[in-house]
Amino acid sequence: MFKTIEDYYKYIDSLEIQTINLCIILEDIRKQILNFDRITKHQIELEIDCLYFRVNNGKIEPAYENFSNGKSIIYPNIDLINASDINYLKTRTNTTNNIYLKTRFAYVIWYKTNEFEYAKYTIDFYFDLIKHYQTLDTKLPNEHFGIEICYALQNLQHIVFSIKYRIDDLKNLILEIINNPNEESSCFLKLRLDCIELLIEKSKGKKSQFDKNVLNGLEEICTNTLNKDIDNTYITEYLKTGRKISKILNTDVNTWILRQAEFYEKLSETSTPIIAPEYCQKAIDFYKELKDEEKINELHKRYTFLSKNVQTHAISTTSEDISVLLKEYEKIVENLSDEDVLKFLIYSSRMVPNYQLEREQAENIASESSLVFLVSSNVIDEYGHTIKHLVEDKDKLKYQIYQQYSIWLDLKSRELVYYFKKAIELNKITPQKS
Repeated sequence: MFKTIEDYYKYIDSLEIQTINLCIILEDIRKQILNFDRITKHQIELEIDCLYFRVNNGKIEPAYENFSNGKSIIYPNIDLINASDINYLKTRTNTTNNIYLKTRFAYVIWYKTNEFEYAKYTIDFYFDLIKHYQTLDTKLPNEHFGIEICYALQNLQHIVFSIKYRIDDLKNLILEIINNPNEESSCFLKLRLDCIELLIEKSKGKKSQFDKNVLNGLEEICTNTLNKDIDNTYITEYLKTGRKISKILNTDVNTWILRQAEFYEKLSETSTPIIAPEYCQKAIDFYKELKDEEKINELHKRYTFLSKNVQTHAISTTSEDISVLLKEYEKIVENLSDEDVLKFLIYSSRMVPNYQLEREQAENIASESSLVFLVSSNVIDEYGHTIKHLVEDKDKLKYQIYQQYSIWLDLKSRELVYYFKKAIELNKITPQKS
């Protein structure tokens, strides 16, 4: 338990901060400052908020955002940081010796105030932070410090090109990582790929920030990497990256498309039955780009066979007793006049889904089960096989609402059948009356 704010400073300044375990550290700190006075607690909470922000390609975003009862709930909220908070962060930026804290505090100050001086500070700190993580990644190659380098580079490149400061230093750093990678690092393939992608992104269009000559050799690096024994996930990504480079350099891009097609075709032959149809469809898509009709026809037959002969596992759920609802509809039919039986269906709000209610239900599901928004949602075809992955939270929420509609319609269809059946039994709906 921290006794003073100096105890907190000593602890936080000595940490080797990693994104992967940051949340646990911050919540533990919160437990230790419960008895601090209001001002001290606010200062520490401000630092915690700064560390909780997601910094993504030049944007500071909240870690959590939700809607409840028509109100937006955001944490942390950059708009709540005031001038007094900024002064405190400036002091902490100068006094802390933790390069991660320096970088984050300076970024928040720059983002909030647009003070050019702090934009430059942020860039300088990012270079120092990356150098620090490179040292750690060499000493501790299995501790995933390479991922932190990936995050830092993504944010560094955005602000470097935004204010046009230390561009050449960034180019040299990226090329150094690509050409002299730490192959012992657990993140070697990811880090090298991210660096290549950064060069590709800045080499597009007439306003290319990189001379296209710097891409010479990158295609060969992708080819050599694919000749090694690497995970299928990285094979997929390096194939896509090699294709992008080929397109920029105006080399034979069809060679890369063919490699993609053959890769997925092989996966469709060797993967488990449940996923094989998806890989087969991807192979078909690539062969379509090559206009290889023979292969397209061959794989269409395989896809049909695989899809129709694979039974996906059913998802078991608790059964719902809808007899109460059905009895309620029975009473409704009995109490309505012959003329009002059909009018009830036309005008009743029971027969139309309520968007707000379905949205709230979808949000409740997401809040009760954190995995809903932590993993990708899948859209499936008529055979039950994945045809699309949803990654963005807004797309997942929309999809969850559609799922709620689907459940609602399924339930209402059963209620409607029972309603008509009862109305016919009571002779309230006949061919003559309708």
